[in-house]
Amino acid sequence: MSSKQRRRQLAREHYLRQQRRRAEQQRRARRRRLALAVLVAGVAVIGVAVLLVRGLR
Repeated sequence: MSSKQRRRQLAREHYLRQQRRRAEQQRRARRRRLALAVLVAGVAVIGVAVLLVRGLR
């Protein structure tokens, strides 16, 4: 394998690693956003329930 071919191979491998890393980061970010949305919605529901219970007393 010539040095030019080796450089191309290394560049290709680096590009593929970067692509996989970006895809994984995007999956994690999507999961975090979903978890945060669920948490915020849960807190909002609990808050409304507390206000309703207090209002009924």
